[in-house]
Amino acid sequence: MPIETIVKGGRKGHSWNIGSRGDGLASILPGPPDVLENRIIFKKYLTLDGSDSGATSMLVDGSSTPQKFKVLAHSSRDRYLTMASIVISDSGPVMNKFGNSTALTNGCLFQYFSGREFVDIHGIPLRTNYDFFRMANFNRPFGVGSVFNELANIVGLSEGLIIMIDFRDFIPPFGIKLEGGSTQEISLTIQDDLSGTIIDGFDGYVNGFEVIK
Repeated sequence: MPIETIVKGGRKGHSWNIGSRGDGLASILPGPPDVLENRIIFKKYLTLDGSDSGATSMLVDGSSTPQKFKVLAHSSRDRYLTMASIVISDSGPVMNKFGNSTALTNGCLFQYFSGREFVDIHGIPLRTNYDFFRMANFNRPFGVGSVFNELANIVGLSEGLIIMIDFRDFIPPFGIKLEGGSTQEISLTIQDDLSGTIIDGFDGYVNGFEVIK
């Protein structure tokens, strides 16, 4: 004897019929499952104070006082961070260095603050170009050999390494959520002296979507 279960939901009174084997039809939505929500594209650079107008260059001295570049939660909108892009620019970068300079001593921390605790996305400090690519699971690769994920003339005549991090690999299907009105944030903390001419360029941004309720 077939068993019929009806799941009612939403203000429109939609129903879902489940068969005798517990089967039913479903579809994957590109956003949180609430048809009343409006979604807008979101992109923001990591800045020193978390503001839209803050400094984006991460070539700072964080050796004595760590310098945190971050994206904060919106005052009211939920932010879903699906991707991050980090660029390390230097002349002739190689994997076992930072740019083409000596590997960092203390390294960078890429973290998510849940409102209660900081979570290291990589688990250990990022000291070399290879560390950044490994954190990203070598996502969106292009090029081969010594020019892996490398573009020419990013800063002047210097090459740039493009690291793409897909947060949906860590928290599927929508990535990292920064709840509106919360203290949640995503950040990259500099713990070495990157000022001066250590490398030629270092910045990053996150993108995804915001939900207007």
